[in-house]
Amino acid sequence: MVEVATLNVELREAHGKRINRRLRASGKIPAVLYGHKEKNVSLSIPAGMLDTAIRHGNRFVQLTGAVREKALIKEC
Repeated sequence: MVEVATLNVELREAHGKRINRRLRASGKIPAVLYGHKEKNVSLSIPAGMLDTAIRHGNRFVQLTGAVREKALIKEC
């Protein structure tokens, strides 16, 4: 059985290198949710939550907060 981690995400409106650097400096990681023939959704995830999920070997996660979806972590 696959263990599913839960990540609390927020929507991101701003894009770009400078914005993403500031986001990382504040302890969040920029992410993109795509697939299912839907529009791409830009998200930010708390770095600690994502690190914990990856350290425990979870690649399949449940997103909560701004988006309620199941997702697969493709690249870290």
